[in-house]
Amino acid sequence: MAEHFLSNKTEEIKTCIICTYCDSPVPAVNAGLMCEASMCDHHLRIHSKSAQHVLSDPVTSQESSKCSVPKKIPEHNCPEDIACNCGTCRLDGKHSGHQDELVQEKAEKEILINVPEKLSLKRKQTEKRVQSVQEHKKGAQETTAGRNKRATVLFSDLIKHLKNKVLNGISKQEEQVSLCYPIQQLGIKKGELSRKMLYPKELTIMPGPVWNTKGGNKEATCTNLTDIVTNLEKGIYIQEASNMLLDINTAGNNVLLTSDLKSALWSVVSQSYPKTRKRFKDPQILSLSKFSTGKHYWRVETSKAGNWRVGMCYRSIARKGFGSYIGCNNKSWGLCKWNNQFSVMHNCKEIPLSQSLSCQRLGIYLDYEAGQLSFYELCDPIRHLHTFTATFTEPLHAAFRIWLDSLGAAWILLKS
Repeated sequence: MAEHFLSNKTEEIKTCIICTYCDSPVPAVNAGLMCEASMCDHHLRIHSKSAQHVLSDPVTSQESSKCSVPKKIPEHNCPEDIACNCGTCRLDGKHSGHQDELVQEKAEKEILINVPEKLSLKRKQTEKRVQSVQEHKKGAQETTAGRNKRATVLFSDLIKHLKNKVLNGISKQEEQVSLCYPIQQLGIKKGELSRKMLYPKELTIMPGPVWNTKGGNKEATCTNLTDIVTNLEKGIYIQEASNMLLDINTAGNNVLLTSDLKSALWSVVSQSYPKTRKRFKDPQILSLSKFSTGKHYWRVETSKAGNWRVGMCYRSIARKGFGSYIGCNNKSWGLCKWNNQFSVMHNCKEIPLSQSLSCQRLGIYLDYEAGQLSFYELCDPIRHLHTFTATFTEPLHAAFRIWLDSLGAAWILLKS
């Protein structure tokens, strides 16, 4: 079948007039009478730009297209004899008196007749390309619309997720802040302030927590301290708690303070406090009150969640870096909670407590002249935790540090 097809194709090519200028066999559409060449569409466009060339139908031999008698280039076509002739034959020869037309005009007419067909073909091809572009554009629009829809849903879900996460965080903070404001308890304690005004003489004459290095009267001294705190807790003598406030100018940006400056809560949201030289870079804060003489006592309530440190320090303590942590320098003394483990620290020396705390209420007692700072657990019974001994050289401020653990954020409350 292939051989038959190829043989037929070869025969077709042999029977048609081939373009003189094409390398491969391409059918000719016209012939040039002057140059004696047959041309395809492509070479005809180039060849026909010259007005001197006369075109005719393609022939197998250029001799046949010339006038037979004078052997001239025929310029006229005789429709009656279906033959070409020169000017001489038209007037004197056998074609004399016949209607004729110029060969060039006939060729141009035939070209013009083929122009609409060719233009129609090109128009159809252009229409197909326009349709293809429109279909491609429509597909691209549908794809873009689908992607926009998916992106809208994705961002909507993401915004919803972030919104819920933020709202949950705010709700947890509100719960933690509410724990810092025992309003009913504060109302009850307000009535007790009337009977907590003065220090009686017993506090000034009672022996402080001085440890005997030989251990002889250690137990007795501890008992005296416990008695002091017990009496303080009963309201026999206590310093007015309203004097103990937190200094907002020292608070780190993750420390949230209450309006009465009595409570502090670790906050995930930065408070963006104004920059001052006093302000800690970490979540740490000092009291407004400073102590450079005398005996003082106050109470602190802490949270079960979070990690915290409470104690005292000089105002000259560093404000950033590890050296600013309570207990991690020679300018501070503290009681520390870290992952439910309790210890006391000074100058990076840590002493673990033998027992965990059983409640969140703490008592702190300072005897500046004696150089003693004591911590107590205010449960029933009251338990002495530790006493630091030192020679204080600067005024002391109460110091507090709060941050997170696996259970949540820490908070502290100065008790009245």
